[in-house]
Amino acid sequence: MSYAPTGTWNVLKKLQFIEEATFGQTPSSPAFTIAGHNVMLRETTEVSSQKYRESGSRDLYQMLKTGELYSFELRYQPVNTALVRYGTELPSGAGTIEKSLSFAYTQLVNDAETWYRFLGARTDQIEIEITEAAVQVSQNFLCKDIPAAVTADPFTTPTYAGADSLAPYTGASSGSNPLSINSVNYDTPRFKVTVNWNLEVIKPNGETQAKFILPTNRDISVEFDTWVKSDVLRSDTKSLTARSATYTIAPSQTITLIDLYLTRHSKSNDAGNSKHLMETLAGTAKSVAVSA
Repeated sequence: MSYAPTGTWNVLKKLQFIEEATFGQTPSSPAFTIAGHNVMLRETTEVSSQKYRESGSRDLYQMLKTGELYSFELRYQPVNTALVRYGTELPSGAGTIEKSLSFAYTQLVNDAETWYRFLGARTDQIEIEITEAAVQVSQNFLCKDIPAAVTADPFTTPTYAGADSLAPYTGASSGSNPLSINSVNYDTPRFKVTVNWNLEVIKPNGETQAKFILPTNRDISVEFDTWVKSDVLRSDTKSLTARSATYTIAPSQTITLIDLYLTRHSKSNDAGNSKHLMETLAGTAKSVAVSA
């Protein structure tokens, strides 16, 4: 049987999303929003099962299916914070993790446009890392279902997002002095914040798919590098003093950290290193918010 191989260059409709009114159901007449400039999409389907054996045989008797688990990891460079906020903000209605999402994209598979969908998706973890080259977001989702791929449009009167002509954010998008801690500016070539929602997948007896996928406790971690100019940050680490902090991603797009506790400080004077001395800080924040 012959077939036509495919690749990422054969993606026709880029990954896009819409907020769900009912968990696991794409709204009728959906108007999709592009999910940033995608760098990587990795999807996983797992089946939970029980292995059964019986006396009289050395070999397996049967495998019994008990559940389905679906997830996907998306790495992208954003042009706005719409999708990012579904992974950072406390549950508070539309535009936050309170709402589940439907995702869709199409790809040319064996010379046919093929639709792929992720339903009932919520962010389990999001990582925002800002370097000179890019603002890169890694967002891990758990979802209720990844339905079978189809070659006919599964949506009723959809409005698909076209190609985004906006340039993705880079480390230069912020302008000068993007990082401020305790109202003091710190130069940095790398800043990273990670938010973990510790999602709980609730699957009662009698169900093969999740009935609920819900956020529990929010954990926020921060890591960044800066050039050594004083002992202030190490002193804050030593005393575990809570500080306010902000990082500007782009004009009017800011990450705000409340009660940032620095818990680790490191630096290294290396005679073989021809670069100026830097220090690396890591810590935990009480709260985070990303502006819309």
